[in-house]
Amino acid sequence: LTAMNFSSAAGMMQDRYGCVDIIGSVRDEPHPYHLSVFPSPSDGMVTVGVAGFSGSAVIRVFGTLGELAFQKQITFTEGKSNLDCSHLPAGIYHILMDDGLDQQRQSFVIAR
Repeated sequence: LTAMNFSSAAGMMQDRYGCVDIIGSVRDEPHPYHLSVFPSPSDGMVTVGVAGFSGSAVIRVFGTLGELAFQKQITFTEGKSNLDCSHLPAGIYHILMDDGLDQQRQSFVIAR
């Protein structure tokens, strides 16, 4: 918690590197699992991997300007699930995974 500064006027969290987090919550313990998205760059089909996690989660995909491209509830089998992003144009995207207890973020690239 010492690495985070809270600005109540702005309503944002800022870490010691100057990164601002406006989505999520502050945790005292490390995340219980790590989100990965591969391949990146991709043609639009990606695998979302979460080692040590099984069950369902809401996946939100955002564009570089923070606009919600789409969201979908997916089920992880053995820590992996396929996600079809082929309808999105080439660019950089950010995935937010929310399992109801924790949120994880990761970026990936679609290249055509």
